[in-house]
Amino acid sequence: MNLVDALLAADADKITAKQTEDYEVKRLSKLLGVPFILHLQEIKFRRIKELQDMATKRKKGRAPEVDYMELAASCLAEGIANEEFNDPRVLKRFKATTKEDLFTKILTSGEVTKISEKIGDLSGMDKSEEEFEEVKN
Repeated sequence: MNLVDALLAADADKITAKQTEDYEVKRLSKLLGVPFILHLQEIKFRRIKELQDMATKRKKGRAPEVDYMELAASCLAEGIANEEFNDPRVLKRFKATTKEDLFTKILTSGEVTKISEKIGDLSGMDKSEEEFEEVKN
């Protein structure tokens, strides 16, 4: 079977499905007295590029600058699938106007970093050289 035949025989939905994983923020679980489980999901390539572009500031005569805090918050909002964070009552309780704003208020810097890394892993951004094999002619 060649590559074309394999692709045509493949389950396209399975291949293109978003990767997901649950992640517990133990500090918040302890504080709230209930498991604080985040439902993480992959962010597709095109969307990551859009988020990077939105977080990049361009000023005339200067090199573009990425606002990494804005990028991380956007990636969290895109990569955390829990519907609870869309609840207006939750946003109001923490004086947040958006999910991005909420995450910057309830998560520590270390938690933001770890969760961003997990989302990156799901999105294929952690793939080591070992997962790719160089074919020599």
